[in-house]
Parts: sequence; structure tokens; C-alpha cells
Amino acid sequence: MTQKLKSHMALISVVLPVYNAVKFLRATLDGIARQQYPSIEVVIVDDGSTDASRDIYNQWIEENPGIQVTVIENALNLGVCNALRTACDCASGSYIAQIGHDDVWLPTHLESLAEALDSSKAVAAFGEVKYIDENDTQLDLKIFDHSLVRSNDRADLFARLFSGNMLCAPASLFRKEAFETRFWGLHNERLQDYQLWLSLLLVGKFTAVEEVTMLYRVHGSNLSAGNTLLLQSQFELFEVQQKILTSERLFDWLREIASDEMIFDNFINKLNQNIVKVANYYPPLQLNFLVFLERLQEEFPANWSVRRLRVNFLTRMGVMRKALLISKVDPSLGPCGKEGAPILVPANTRADNQSFQFLIETGWFTDGRGVDLVSRGISDFFFFVDEHDLESSLSHAQFYQAHEKRRVYVFSNQVDVTLGSVCRVPSEYRFIGHQELDKMLRWAEDARMLG
Repeated sequence: MTQKLKSHMALISVVLPVYNAVKFLRATLDGIARQQYPSIEVVIVDDGSTDASRDIYNQWIEENPGIQVTVIENALNLGVCNALRTACDCASGSYIAQIGHDDVWLPTHLESLAEALDSSKAVAAFGEVKYIDENDTQLDLKIFDHSLVRSNDRADLFARLFSGNMLCAPASLFRKEAFETRFWGLHNERLQDYQLWLSLLLVGKFTAVEEVTMLYRVHGSNLSAGNTLLLQSQFELFEVQQKILTSERLFDWLREIASDEMIFDNFINKLNQNIVKVANYYPPLQLNFLVFLERLQEEFPANWSVRRLRVNFLTRMGVMRKALLISKVDPSLGPCGKEGAPILVPANTRADNQSFQFLIETGWFTDGRGVDLVSRGISDFFFFVDEHDLESSLSHAQFYQAHEKRRVYVFSNQVDVTLGSVCRVPSEYRFIGHQELDKMLRWAEDARMLG
């Protein structure tokens, strides 16, 4: 390729953090040198290596005088996130490609991804990945899934990322003009790429080629293990999602798509579904989404789907009285089935009456009739019994245990709800309004706190 043609091609900045990489670094550097795309610079950040990594990259630099290389050497190991931030601050290219010190690019990697970006308005492009071990043996694995970039639009991919990262950083190329250094986060040692993808998607769409462009190395040093790393990953996941869900850029995007109610509702529903998946394993993530939903309702007060999601999510978390309060201004929210609503089980046939049916139809209780509580391992339920059958029901062990844990509702001839060792409910459902439901839900919340 002539120098004139090369000068017209957009410069790609290759950022390479290095830390004690003597075993694999040469293969990584040679993969960079073999790139068919000619207009590149390399920014190496040696993050306090104590092995012979410096000798390896210095020798490689001598052997490749045609490649512009900047080397930054840290006296201390400051972490990969800091190294990436430093490298990107020094990058002068139109595009940025990151690579780990143990991965290998195939010769067409940068060329294919640059063409993908040049032919689209995407802010990031991805190639397909093959996996190798420390001996370069190909592995039958699938850690990342870039087909989801091709099969999902921008909004769906953004929502999908909230159930976990499926994108490979060394297989990517992104526009520098769409990037800000803070997209890496601050001291994100486990999930710096995850924050990058979510932040870039708030700027524009992604694209992906079907061609395999890189070899991702899987070995003991880069496999997650141990409770300490798990704890750090969970903390960073919470922190990243909190930043993104409360960002003004996200709400700017939501205002753009809000004019199409179907697209808007589909997006927030998918976001909810994916957050719930992960929250089943790490419940604190629900708190971030609750804050997001409250802000969402403030921004879009007329949107019924937002109100419904907020009521259902609060109920799922067990904050039922607050959900009831929200539903007072919109009666249509009440009858919606709600995950987390207390399961109500008639103690006998007399308890299976109109009052019981009314409580189920309010949407604030779940019908426990016909549910095999024992085989399904369900302990979070409440008995519903006629006052005349209370004493006799106490002779049954399961009912007695529920009574001891304050998990019994008793319907009687009184006209309001009273709380004591049991929660007494009017037998005539016409006396059960929001105030009575509030007391009943408070009873359930208190019982759940007791365990």
C-alpha cells in the first residue's frame, strides 16, 4: 500500500495494558504487527511489571520501526482500568482498539472492523472469536456472543446487557469521538469493559461482522475464581448499573424514543426482565432499578406501563404498602397480578368464600388454592380462616406454626381490620377498602420481617 493511500486512512490507536506478560506478550505483539490495516499506532502501558515484559516489547519495537509506539511505564501496579484510561488519554487515532497482553489478533482484525465502522453509523464494531489455551490449542468454548449484536437493535442490546456482559473487548473497535475516558469507570478491575459498552450504547448503535478476527486466550490467570473476586465483581456490577440507570444521557435517549409508546414500553419491560434475572442472584441490584423507576415516573407521569412496573417491582421486593399507595391514584393498577404478593391459603372449605375471592381479585394477594406448598418448598404463605374454625385449626401442626409466626388472617363479623396475634378481617368484603388493605399488607410485611 502506498504512503499516500495510507495517509488517507483513519488512524487506529491500539491500546495494550501489560503486566507480567512474559509468557504470551510476544504472540500478542506479533499479531499487531501482522495487521493488514496499515495506519496504526500502539500505546503500551506497562503497569509495574516485575518480569521481563519490558525486554520483550522493547525488542519488538526495534524489530518494527514502521509502527509508531508510545510506552508508558508505571512504577507501581495501578490496575488494568487505570492503564486503559492512561492509554486512551494518549491515543490520537480516530478509532481505538484494545487488546489484552495474552490475546492474538488475526491479520484482518482491524481492517474488517474499520470497514464495518466506515460503512455504518455504528460507534463500535465486533469480530467473532475463537478460544485457545495457554498452549495455543483451540478450545470448544463460547464465552462471548456477538450474534446478539447482529440480532438486536440498539435498545434491545442495551437492555440485554443488564443481564450480563456477552461482548469481548479485544474483539472490538470503537470511535474515539464517541468515547470519554470516564466510560471505563474508576478502578473497575473486573467490569471496566461492561461500563464501556453501556456508555457507548447511550451514544450510538453497535455492529458486528461474522468473520473470526481474533483468538481469545483462556488460562488460569484470567479465569475468575474465589469469593474475593466474586465480591468485587458484584460491587462493580452494582456501581456500574447505578451510574448508567441514573445518567442524564440515558434519560435523554428515553425522551427521544418516548414518542413511540410501543418502542418505549418494550424497552423498559425488557430492561426489567433482564435486571430481575440477575437480581435473583444478587438482590441489591433491585435498589438501583427502583430508583430508576421512580425517576422514570417523574419524567413520564402519564405512562401506564411505568406505573405498573413500579408497583409490581415494589411488590416483588416486599414493599407492598408503598405499591398500594401508588395504585390509589390509578385503580387499574390494583387487579394486575404481582410477583411477591402474599400467598393466601384457605384453611378449609368455609374459608374459601367471597371475602377470600375478593382479596385475590384485588391483586394484592395470590391464590394459594391447589398449590402444593410442601413439594415446592414454599414457606412464605398465609392462612385464611373463619373465626369459628380458628381454635380447631390450631391442632394442625402447619397451621399452628403459621399462627406462631403471625401468618394467619381471620375473617370475622367486625367492620374493620384489627391486628393482634392474628389479623382479623371483615367477613363482608364491602368493608375492605384501601385503609383495610394497608393494614393487611402491613401485617404481611411485619410477618416476613420475622421470617
